[in-house]
Amino acid sequence: MSVQRKHAETKLCIYLLSATLILSSVTYYIVEPATAEKLSIEDGLVENAEAINWLLAALLMFILFFQGKNPWHLLLAIFFVVCLGEEISWGQRLIGFSTPQSITNINIQKEFNLHNLRLFDRRYGDKTWWETMFTLGRLFAMFWLAYGCVLPVLVKASRRAEALVGNIRLPIVPLHIGVFFLLNYVVYKYYKVLHPSVCARFHMADTVNSSTLLVETREWFCSLVFLMFAAWEFWARQGKIQSQTATAQSSGGDGR
Repeated sequence: MSVQRKHAETKLCIYLLSATLILSSVTYYIVEPATAEKLSIEDGLVENAEAINWLLAALLMFILFFQGKNPWHLLLAIFFVVCLGEEISWGQRLIGFSTPQSITNINIQKEFNLHNLRLFDRRYGDKTWWETMFTLGRLFAMFWLAYGCVLPVLVKASRRAEALVGNIRLPIVPLHIGVFFLLNYVVYKYYKVLHPSVCARFHMADTVNSSTLLVETREWFCSLVFLMFAAWEFWARQGKIQSQTATAQSSGGDGR
């Protein structure tokens, strides 16, 4: 990938993610309560969009694995498949199978998934701070923070870290993509903590906190950032393949 092309694609990623985050944030101010409820229901528009993001990200990582046999791509593909499966309760509503009674008894939403089990859902019981750190929601948050934000900064700041990551062939989330994990969290915290006060001050209805739309949108945007990373990794790989092919053809031509 040439420097000029990489710069152009970096700007495109930033523009797309910024526009998407801004538009989704502004929507919270204008959406009607009934519409917010419809958007945030199970198998609604936001949840289905998130599932599609995970599916596409997984497919791209599987393709990358078969092209380069990098085990990290396979692990990321499996991770995205798990995220997809958990989001759609492993196809329970699509296929139409019922939740086994043994799982129903310990699942807050009575669904066939892991993240709503009493053990892994921080909404259940009087969990201590340390116990909430081992719920799946917190573990997922720690993953995107460590892998999508901290590690890219560490690689940029330390040549030793960069060399280590290069030696083990670990794909790195570009900083211009990883920063949107943090921006997504900042937007979520604003609407969760400060927005109710703003609504009270200006006599507006707090539509976003009266439904699960805020949580669903945060999860959807996070999946979009991972999809953007998978797409960036995919196109970078295709650029390398094209470059290697061109070099091989050029060498072959010189040898004739």
